[in-house]
Amino acid sequence: MSNSCEVLQAIPKLDRAAEIDIEARHLPTTKALGMTRKAEKDTFIFKVGEELKYPQTLTKRNVLKTGARIFDPLGFIAPITVKGKILMQEIWLNRIDLDEKVSEGIAQKFHQWFSELTELKKVEIQRCIIENNVDYLVTELTLHTFVHDSANAYGASVYARCEHENAPLSVRFIAGKSRVALLESTSIPRLELLAAMIGLKLAQATCKALNIDISTVTFWSDSRNVLQWIRNQSRQFKTFVANRIGVIHRTTTPQQWRHVSSKENPADVVSRGQTLNELIDSKFWWQGPEFLKKPESERPVNKVEMRGCSKDEMKSKVMLFNSDTEKDAKWRLKAKNYSQWKKCLSEYLLG
Repeated sequence: MSNSCEVLQAIPKLDRAAEIDIEARHLPTTKALGMTRKAEKDTFIFKVGEELKYPQTLTKRNVLKTGARIFDPLGFIAPITVKGKILMQEIWLNRIDLDEKVSEGIAQKFHQWFSELTELKKVEIQRCIIENNVDYLVTELTLHTFVHDSANAYGASVYARCEHENAPLSVRFIAGKSRVALLESTSIPRLELLAAMIGLKLAQATCKALNIDISTVTFWSDSRNVLQWIRNQSRQFKTFVANRIGVIHRTTTPQQWRHVSSKENPADVVSRGQTLNELIDSKFWWQGPEFLKKPESERPVNKVEMRGCSKDEMKSKVMLFNSDTEKDAKWRLKAKNYSQWKKCLSEYLLG
């Protein structure tokens, strides 16, 4: 298969896709790596709506089957699929059995989400990241990864910024990823750190596919907590934070992580979800924030104050007390004289 009839004519008929008809001069829509591709326009499309049928009885099983029909490995429609993930998590929290009918409130949310899935055919994504023109010589290609979290989900999105010698620079969406928040109670800073981790993994996969060194990637986050953690030593934090900051330090440098405001962070769309009509017309999602089209001097200033990190994630300092048996050492604190640690500690601090 090719998007050029001239190329297809040079390919033996037995080696062409079965549905190709050269005489008709019309290139069909085919499957490519699980995605549906319009060969003539060289675009990816979604044909989920043609296969979906609204279930007669809305159960957990049917909701799960509906979500499983959407194949979106690159996260093109992550702002749509994340709403299905959040809905599924809500069903699990309500402890609904697999074939049990869901509540009326969940049914209304599913109906709204289902109506958007049937219209996914309206979404078309250009396959080529770089402009397909021999006259456009790429002088610089850099990646920018944005991460964000919300109370329900967190996610990331990656963009390619291409500078051309004979054309204006372009910014294109490459990939997105979303995950629902953990079921157990988790602090907002920890969710922000999980968003940073998923952004790092997505950037690594993208760099491997495009043969780009990850040291050239810029990471953008609106979490000052995460940016401060990254600029400190991992060993001074508790295990949850220390392990993840350690992974970030082994792969990237603190200078690669920069601050961006929430309103200029396209990953906010991933974590909160968006309607289909909003997504189709969203330049913010498909082309990233406007500052990526500007030179470095006009991008957001990296305001990360190097103040003390939150004590909630810092390791506790252990104080050791020696009980002296000598009678003349009355000035020493004798821990055995106290029944409670707090009383002993307050006595020590007050002198």
